[in-house]
Amino acid sequence: MERLLRLACIGSSLSTKWHAYVFLRLLPSGPVYLPIIYTSATIYVLSFILSRTLLSSKTTRRSNALAKAISLLGGTYDAQTPSISWAGFVITLLAPLCCVDLVYRTHIFYPQRDLGFSRVGWVTEDSANILIRVPHSGRYKLTYGPTSHPGIVLQLPEIDDSTDYTIPITLQNLQADTEYLYSLGPETQGSFTTARKAEEIDKFTILSTSCLKPGWPYNPFTHPLKVDGFTHLDNAVKKMDRKPEAMLFLGDFICEILLCVDSDLPAPVSEYTTSYYRQLYRQVYSSPSWTSLIRSIPWIHMFDDHEIINDFSPVKSYDGQDIHMFENAMEPYISYQRSVNPGPINPRQPTYFSYEIGRVSFFVLDNRSYRSKSPVRPGVNSTAGHGDQSMLGEQQLRDVMDWINIQGRKEGRLLVLVSGVPATRNWSEGKDELDSWAGYLDEREFILEQLWSVGGAVIISGDRHEHATTLIPPPSDSEYQNTSSVIEFSTSPLSFFHLPWDREYTSHPPTDIPLHHQWEGDSRFGIFDFDTSDSDQPKVEFELVVDGEEEWRFEWTKGVEVEIPERWTAVSASS
Repeated sequence: MERLLRLACIGSSLSTKWHAYVFLRLLPSGPVYLPIIYTSATIYVLSFILSRTLLSSKTTRRSNALAKAISLLGGTYDAQTPSISWAGFVITLLAPLCCVDLVYRTHIFYPQRDLGFSRVGWVTEDSANILIRVPHSGRYKLTYGPTSHPGIVLQLPEIDDSTDYTIPITLQNLQADTEYLYSLGPETQGSFTTARKAEEIDKFTILSTSCLKPGWPYNPFTHPLKVDGFTHLDNAVKKMDRKPEAMLFLGDFICEILLCVDSDLPAPVSEYTTSYYRQLYRQVYSSPSWTSLIRSIPWIHMFDDHEIINDFSPVKSYDGQDIHMFENAMEPYISYQRSVNPGPINPRQPTYFSYEIGRVSFFVLDNRSYRSKSPVRPGVNSTAGHGDQSMLGEQQLRDVMDWINIQGRKEGRLLVLVSGVPATRNWSEGKDELDSWAGYLDEREFILEQLWSVGGAVIISGDRHEHATTLIPPPSDSEYQNTSSVIEFSTSPLSFFHLPWDREYTSHPPTDIPLHHQWEGDSRFGIFDFDTSDSDQPKVEFELVVDGEEEWRFEWTKGVEVEIPERWTAVSASS
């Protein structure tokens, strides 16, 4: 009996600590790990108490150093060294307590209702959108102007709780390429720089990423709303000669992660109400990791599934969840994000939009609102993505086609299609394969045909907590040459987990050819340097930043055939 209890203590203690470490630092999958952690901890407590009851009445020989180490690290009870035994007991139980802390602390103790915050949205040569959040309702005055004399006073409409005390402000009649200051008081102030005139922009920089979760990886000694990715962003921007024209954040700015059993992450702590989603935005905007520099960059947002719930689709059933989940999530998204984006193409479907920087035209998709049901995945690397299902819906697809045909045929114009989910089908080994464009292959092919017809384009995407640069060339029997290929740069997360063990990205030549794949690291974003000074061959230099360090650099030029890395050449030739 004594031996069995000892083994039970050691096994349950190690199981509790190991699975808690994975949950807290590597992969926060609540439905997988929390039941194991709580069950192992329960078994451990019972085994320890029984061991103490049994051994306290027995005479045991003196403990050696090995026995003391086992007692401390393995959590066993030793009557000769009760203080070490109880220390091992406490160490073991700290593991599940830290898991409870991760799941519940921010939700209970950080509602952030008194948040005062401002950030910059879309900025042109003569206007700027600014989002302001105040702690209380009232009528406020905004003071703004060039840094030399910021004395213009603007009376704002009354701010109330209908938008969670946020208000979008558009400042007009500004001077091009000028730094401005604005202030709503000592705690709400910032700056921005207006864009250069379009004809003067032939070189510029943007940033892109998606996905963040404050407080990851878990550290009980740091602020629970800390976002390491913001710090890496700030350091990268400080090194630039000129601030980026925009940060493209491609969704999952908030994550219901620690809250939902339908998610791939922790555990339910709230109903999916509007107030709950508002709290998630307030928590991110309350992060101490924000700096005045990164707040002064124009942030352009789209939404993806975690702004609502994991793998959201409007035709998907969510057992036991509020049927108004989408509406509850969209009101805070509109207030905190969309309200200061560029204007929509179609006011009836305002969640997708396009804009231009110099001679580069961007189209930011809505990959969630209008998608039809994705097919059932029969197994790994399936072909179920073919069929008449649509990710964009009829109207959005027509607007994309119009954008390609109008903007793509202008002289010297480069097209950038921005997608919340990867266009490549190469992430084919995981259960989320068909949540991306791999589940809508025929519609993808239709769009690619149009992009090949205008000489190629760039796709920027996120979502998969890895990076992949993928070349998508025309088929060998196509009327278009390989010089018209489309290239995709898919990069995320800004600050969250990566898959530590499973590799889901694989090659699918000749349609999807990998140029680079990188998966290690919990912070990842892309820096895009556009150069349109040669109107016949505009180019993009891409830099991948992982955990604050440059990991890879690549230059793509429109109209120039891309050299396939040697490791994939043999695979392509055999396909």
